[in-house]
Amino acid sequence: MPSRLRKKTNAKKDMKCRTKPSPSPPYTEEQMRAAVQQVLEGKPMAAAARDNCVPRTSLLYKAKGLRPLEKKMGPKTILTSHEEKFIENWVLSISKAGFPTSRVELLDSVQRLLGEIQRENPFTQNRPGKKWTPPL
Repeated sequence: MPSRLRKKTNAKKDMKCRTKPSPSPPYTEEQMRAAVQQVLEGKPMAAAARDNCVPRTSLLYKAKGLRPLEKKMGPKTILTSHEEKFIENWVLSISKAGFPTSRVELLDSVQRLLGEIQRENPFTQNRPGKKWTPPL
């Protein structure tokens, strides 16, 4: 009767970087930035990817400038990051003054901003819908 032999496994593989598959990448933006910086300083790409737990091919694309460092998943945003920061600063400044913002006021301000910049957007009359903002 033949004996069953177990296959040898490669115990050298480092499992700390492995995670369950998910819709978002298993690494942070800081990890990728650190890995790209190490590659630009002359460290081998495979070593930088392994040390920072980032995929080697993603690091290759980002280090060569073929892909941006920021992760952009999902549909494109209607407002630019500068416009979002402007609205965020407005909300924070009026809340510090003691006037909390309601959802209607936030939607009004976005509508006003989109009316001023006159850029094409998917909103009816430049006004975002109720589901555009989280509950306040």
